[in-house]
Amino acid sequence: METFDNGRRVVQPSPEQNEHLPGVSFPGFSPPRDDVQAVRDDRRSKPLYYTVDLSTARSFAAGTALLLPIQGNVFYSDPLFDLSGNSLAGIARVHFQDQNISPVGTYLTILPQFIGHLPFTQLAIENQAQAGKFLQIIYGWDLDLQPGTSNNVQITGIPTVVDVGFSWATSYKSTTALLANTPENIFSAASNTLGGTLWEASAYSANGAVINNYASYLMKATAPGTVIDGDVLAVTRQNSAAGVFSSGHVWHSRSIRFAAGKRLDYIATNAEAGALRAALYSLN
Repeated sequence: METFDNGRRVVQPSPEQNEHLPGVSFPGFSPPRDDVQAVRDDRRSKPLYYTVDLSTARSFAAGTALLLPIQGNVFYSDPLFDLSGNSLAGIARVHFQDQNISPVGTYLTILPQFIGHLPFTQLAIENQAQAGKFLQIIYGWDLDLQPGTSNNVQITGIPTVVDVGFSWATSYKSTTALLANTPENIFSAASNTLGGTLWEASAYSANGAVINNYASYLMKATAPGTVIDGDVLAVTRQNSAAGVFSSGHVWHSRSIRFAAGKRLDYIATNAEAGALRAALYSLN
């Protein structure tokens, strides 16, 4: 700071500075908005973390849900990559609870990079078994976590959309000729704890001496008794003269998301003389 005494230029010492929080160094700049000293003496929350190994399945139904006694009002699911760039992050259901775990609160399906600003005093976690995958939770109080990008992208030309297909976890296939109204189970309701996706389903059925035959893929909590006893996802009708070999094709052209707690079955109204069925699906 400069002053003048009888025309003489006098340089005054700068005001005393807070060693932990710099003051105004020159006009136009203000001190940081956060009190660094408060961070150092733990009056301001630091990001904390807890890593959950998702290789073991957990659920309230099986009595194996994981209860974490951690507290905060900010929750972040870290995308979690190893040093080679391989993704280690999985998917889980998280219930944001208070001290009493009963009744169990509404869950949120947590994907990598999920950010939630909601208070909790403990977490309850359910998950499908995912080998080599983890849920790394970053949490704390009043943390300013916001979604962001690492770079700005500028498009100067006309974008071209290319269909690169889809990825599935499990395939089903069968050549078993079924009796009339006898389902073949693809996955059980007990294994469908988090929902999933049916990517594709197809079927060919050969029947002799049958004028009309129907077949379908459908979902229900219990075994179906008919081709419409449940949530019908795909259906076909075969119509031919009696005694003529006939075939039909069950399929759908787009993926179907389904909820937890239901099984997937194939079933036909008449006994099959020959069959070929296949499906691609993923359970969360």
